Amino acid sequence: MKKLSNISESVWSDIHQRSNGNTFRKEDSEIVELIKEFIEKHHIKEGEYKINSDFSLDIYRNIMVKPFDISNGKLPFKFGKIDGSIWLSGLNLETLENSPKEVTGDFVIYENKLRNFVGGPEIVGGDFSANVNYNLESLDGSPQIVGKKYSILECRFIKDISGISPEIGGDLEIPSRSKQEFSDEEFRKYSNIKGNIIRK
Repeated sequence: MKKLSNISESVWSDIHQRSNGNTFRKEDSEIVELIKEFIEKHHIKEGEYKINSDFSLDIYRNIMVKPFDISNGKLPFKFGKIDGSIWLSGLNLETLENSPKEVTGDFVIYENKLRNFVGGPEIVGGDFSANVNYNLESLDGSPQIVGKKYSILECRFIKDISGISPEIGGDLEIPSRSKQEFSDEEFRKYSNIKGNIIRK
């Protein structure tokens, strides 16, 4: 496995400080190896990523996470910023732990096993698409800002909408038939929705 050339000196220095010597702590070493494997499997080129001192990974392009990347129902390590879109669909995710804190493009999490969005990004510049999460009960953990569309189609068992994103720059798409119906006024009570509320 080739050495990642652009792990900065500050990152290596931080790793050595954490390990109190010239070797990694076991957990640090394991995270670095997971990140290396992810970069190689996804053919992410030099200049398209950065490993931060907290062992989070920034990516400067679109990325589609695959089932083989997932560990115990969650992402295997922390992501920092995705400068592009990220697809996390059909992965049986049970939590959004380790998600990027900021995504400049779309954040797509179709067909998972999420009960809420806790651990997800704080800022999504494009669409926040969480359709077909049948276990979804709460919108807690939604991004603080969604630049475009916020979509939760086929999520029919939501009990609490108070955690919806406070700022939605586009439309809100919600299921037309759900166990508990919420009115347009209730959604707009919790969110500044710039677009329309669309029921499908």
